[in-house]
Amino acid sequence: MVLTVLEEVCLIIAAIYLYNQARDRYKLKKSGLVSPQNSPWQHLLHCGDETNFLAITGFNYVAFRSLKTLLVQHGKIPDPGRAGRPFTLDADGRLGIMLFYLSSKMPIKHLCMIFGCSPTIAERCIDNSLEYLIEILSNHPTSKVSFPTVDEMIHFATLIYQRDGVVRDVIGFLDGLSIPVCCSSDELEQSAYYNGYHHDTMVNNVLFFTPDGKISYAAINYPGSWHDATVSSRFIQKVIRCIGDFKICVDQGFPRKGDLLEVFVGPINVRTRNQLATPLRGLMLDRHNRYVSLRQASEWGMRALQGSFSRLKARLTSHKSRRHAIIMCCVLLHNWRTEYVGLNQIATVFNPEYLKVINIEGYDRIARYYAR
Repeated sequence: MVLTVLEEVCLIIAAIYLYNQARDRYKLKKSGLVSPQNSPWQHLLHCGDETNFLAITGFNYVAFRSLKTLLVQHGKIPDPGRAGRPFTLDADGRLGIMLFYLSSKMPIKHLCMIFGCSPTIAERCIDNSLEYLIEILSNHPTSKVSFPTVDEMIHFATLIYQRDGVVRDVIGFLDGLSIPVCCSSDELEQSAYYNGYHHDTMVNNVLFFTPDGKISYAAINYPGSWHDATVSSRFIQKVIRCIGDFKICVDQGFPRKGDLLEVFVGPINVRTRNQLATPLRGLMLDRHNRYVSLRQASEWGMRALQGSFSRLKARLTSHKSRRHAIIMCCVLLHNWRTEYVGLNQIATVFNPEYLKVINIEGYDRIARYYAR
């Protein structure tokens, strides 16, 4: 086939155009990495102490080995004695890189420098570990997210009453959490995830914390334009059916009328306070101040969750199912960490053995938000 001069010129122009449009992609290759057996992760795992391991991963050795044991029991980690090409990362490395990923904002290529594996291997290990842990921990009694039973609600109300001294029927604390996400190429999805308050694309989540520090309900990965009341609609239906005579402490972003009157309780707004009749003012302000003090527990819970899993502070992927897996795994691991590690301020403050520092004369850091 003989090309004419005009066709040759067109091919040359097309080739130049494609060459100029092509982007240089610089990938991390195996030649630039240390051996997985001599990686910084292996040094931390085998030569570091409990304090170092906890500071980096958010878990102590007991919690880490318990998770690994669960994966072994359910056959979710590779058999080291199998025939064929060995795995780049062993069972410890696969679980460790997933915990590093959730507890930091580091991109994958930086994690590869710590674990001595390529980005492809790292992403595959993280995705598999997220899937396996969600499957296992969702049904494990230590970490599962489930609404309290009647006996548990009685126990939680007792813990709060022992701490507060007046409020007898509150069993937990409900609050919303917004997480930034990457922009979507779909215009309708991008519009739904745009949050006008934060002026950014976000996902909204509603979490219910109980006095033991765990999360007992999680509505996660909803569009950022949805209000907390809309996100928690299923939870509200569950509460109306199951809560009985108990109450949940919320902020002003949740409805407290109709079927939720005296079920969702919390601080009253300034306008309502100004309209209070004089005979009721003292009683209502005292009640308001107690709910302000109790509602602080939800802020402690959010700090425990985001402080341990800094990935929730970073901009998450626009891929919906992977984003859901990341958030859900953080919630389940939060419950697991509360049980095995502790370091949870809600559980500490509402522990009957806790020394009530608020009883020290003149010490109450929340008092500045009280109504007068």
